[in-house]
Amino acid sequence: MAHIANPIKSYNYVVEVDGLDTYLVQSITLPEREVEKVEHGEGQSTIKTAGKFIIGDITMSKLIPTEMADSWATEWLDASYGTLANVYKKTLVVKVLHPDSTTIARSYICRGCFPSKVSLSEFSSTTSENIIETVVFSVDSIEQL
Repeated sequence: MAHIANPIKSYNYVVEVDGLDTYLVQSITLPEREVEKVEHGEGQSTIKTAGKFIIGDITMSKLIPTEMADSWATEWLDASYGTLANVYKKTLVVKVLHPDSTTIARSYICRGCFPSKVSLSEFSSTTSENIIETVVFSVDSIEQL
């Protein structure tokens, strides 16, 4: 009997935007968290103290929207230009799936997110590779659920 591969299996992450729209993601890089080092002192002595808490960006590649048009990230990016207040910022919930693609291993909630960059992979007439969309999000805060 032939074994039919699960097409969802290669998508190991599920991302929800504001609890409404769901996307399957193959590759994701969660934001780095770091504390800025501030150096103080005079002459030969320097003292380092903790500065601002900095949260990096989240990067997602190979996204499949489950309910929206494929241009969702570009439309969201376009909507954030010159927008007053934080109406363009959304909450992302990232769910890391077990290899069975159904059970959630862990989840992260990212608040204050907006797309800061949308790019497509290189177009080439000599290869048969798919065009891959990569979206980089700016993030205000992240916590593991």
